[in-house]
Amino acid sequence: MEIPSLSRDPAVDITRSQASQAERLQQAAEGFEALFMQQMMQSARKSTLGEDLLGSSGQDHMRAMLDQKVTEVGAGRSNLGIARALYDQFAAAAGLER
Repeated sequence: MEIPSLSRDPAVDITRSQASQAERLQQAAEGFEALFMQQMMQSARKSTLGEDLLGSSGQDHMRAMLDQKVTEVGAGRSNLGIARALYDQFAAAAGLER
């Protein structure tokens, strides 16, 4: 019994490779935007009018974790445009299309 050989089309491999690169670039751009947003939120939290009478280090830690999660989720959905600008710039340099 003979098994027919599957011919590999190099164009399909290139397309898959570019799609993988585009996806990784999009994830990196959104990660950078999330990091930027997280830094903004940390700076905003530091600018207070005075000491919090009921605050604690546990509350600060939970607030920092909340800020991190909010920025991770919001980075891909925000309209800041940082992720898109980064993607467009680096995609053009890498020869990728959106």
